Amino acid sequence: MSDKDVIKGLVNKIKGVVKRNHFPNPEAPPEIVERLGEAFDRELRMREIGASAVAEVEEQERQEQA
Repeated sequence: MSDKDVIKGLVNKIKGVVKRNHFPNPEAPPEIVERLGEAFDRELRMREIGASAVAEVEEQERQEQA
């Protein structure tokens, strides 16, 4: 057996064991989309600011939450 055949066999076994969960609703709930958007925006801010100022931004966020 070649490596390719072995890999195909493993993939078929895994597919047989792991059943796919077909999500009936293709759109994510609005709460999840909002949380992901907030996390994405935060990550963009962190990259714009740079690693040296991350602690300052995190402290500011903690103060806003308090």
